[in-house]
Amino acid sequence: MCRKYGQVLIYIITLLCIYYSIIFAEDKLKAENDKYVVKIKDIKNLECCPRRKQFTIEILDKKLKIKKEIFVPTPMEKDEIAFLHQEFETVNKVIITEQSKIIVLGKCLQERSDVILIVDIKSNVIEGTIWPGWESYFSPSNRFIVYEKSSRRVGGLILVYDFSKSFADNIVEKPEEGVVQFPIAGFPVYPETNVREKTYEIKLEESRSCLSPFLWSKDENKIIFVEYFEKEKQNYIVVVDIKGGLEKPRIVKRTIKFEDVLSISKEELDKKLTKETKEELKDRGFMFHIRNMWWEGADVVIMEPEYRECYLYEGYKFKIGEDKIELIGYIKDIKKLRDEMGINLARAKLSNGEDVFNFGKIKEGEKIKFDIVVDSRGLTELEIKKVDVSCDCIVADVVKKIIRPYEASSIHCEFDSTGKKGKIDYRIYIYTNDLENPKLEFKLIGEVESKGNKE
Repeated sequence: MCRKYGQVLIYIITLLCIYYSIIFAEDKLKAENDKYVVKIKDIKNLECCPRRKQFTIEILDKKLKIKKEIFVPTPMEKDEIAFLHQEFETVNKVIITEQSKIIVLGKCLQERSDVILIVDIKSNVIEGTIWPGWESYFSPSNRFIVYEKSSRRVGGLILVYDFSKSFADNIVEKPEEGVVQFPIAGFPVYPETNVREKTYEIKLEESRSCLSPFLWSKDENKIIFVEYFEKEKQNYIVVVDIKGGLEKPRIVKRTIKFEDVLSISKEELDKKLTKETKEELKDRGFMFHIRNMWWEGADVVIMEPEYRECYLYEGYKFKIGEDKIELIGYIKDIKKLRDEMGINLARAKLSNGEDVFNFGKIKEGEKIKFDIVVDSRGLTELEIKKVDVSCDCIVADVVKKIIRPYEASSIHCEFDSTGKKGKIDYRIYIYTNDLENPKLEFKLIGEVESKGNKE
């Protein structure tokens, strides 16, 4: 009797897990403010391109009690270029800005980089699409987004998109007539040449590499990042002040010299470095890669190097003034400081962006084994709190629940197809202590054929 009740209890718990997993999955695809409720629904594959998604944006006006719908992508017969630009492989999140804009975030087919679709609620029109690349950073109120635009040969163009303006008003350089280019919009705020000439093209001699995330000030007036200028083989901390408008940003820079950040003497350094490292430093110069940055008070920024080299401190403090940037302190124990400040910088990511496993066609009764690899991409330990599955035919076993920064852990999974038939589309949900993205979703798809089917 106890065993029977135990089985019933397990069944109920499984159903509840599936229910709440579905609810939480929908949370990111729904946004609401005092005026509107926005939902992303009917997500499915396009017939012409199975990896590409089509979906519907549903908008409810609370005051007027009116529902409107927008279909993505735009039908090709209406706008072929818009159709090509609206390439969503995954749809991850929807946001409503204070400027009555809908922002749909996802990944596109082009190298799995970010894609952002912008919709104006009042006119019920898709304004445009931008492809920020790998990383884009919203300002605290979501009014702005900053990103780096690079090509294969050159990089370092920093753009800011203002959601209080129309898509057309965010474009400073119109493409040549008849030329189809990848979606690009925003105001060039760095380097100075692009600001002055209002162009999206970076000259080869102006090529730069962004070595850090972008950090917004709370008042949204400043953007801070670290760059490496290839021509000079030099690192700079850059502060872009947009208080006077995006058309006229004020730029303050500080050189980061090798000797500024050394934690040991040059004599000790010479003994520790290998011959290859010395030659590399001489040829390319020192690159001050930063994992993450955060504010300490109103005017001090803490930076943590990405690589814990023997000659670097664990962190650095810089004072951000109106006209200068000062190095005011060194941090020997960054973990202690983070704990004291109550900062959680754990970040979770599926390895190589792989969020689906297609096992193809199998016979009913066969078992399929596969691994999900979770990367720890933050500055503090990542904890896998639990793993839920949408079907009890999947067993998931976490190899390592606590993952150190920049290490990984596998989740061994097994799918039992006994009693299954037809198309399979199940979910595995991984919950972590990543505050920005606490739940990862992994898809298991394929087809199970009955044992009697012949090849």
